[in-house]
Amino acid sequence: MENTKNKLKEKLGVDDVRISKNGEIRVMNSYFYTLGKSEEDIVKVIEKELPDARIIDKGNHRAGFNGGDTIYKGSHFYVTFVLLNE
Repeated sequence: MENTKNKLKEKLGVDDVRISKNGEIRVMNSYFYTLGKSEEDIVKVIEKELPDARIIDKGNHRAGFNGGDTIYKGSHFYVTFVLLNE
């Protein structure tokens, strides 16, 4: 599983990957400033690199800065998807 996460991180250029038991994959990119980026940037990469993916959810989790927070607790863009051929 860890190998799969690392391959997805590299292929999609994201900061974190979580894979649930039901096969849903959530990828996240953390940020301090958005600098014009959004979850749509991640969606475009997924559509290009994983054409068999079906997007389930996407969004922007905003959180106040707290040094040392994990990606999941801090501000991040996220996209949740499933792979249809799996």
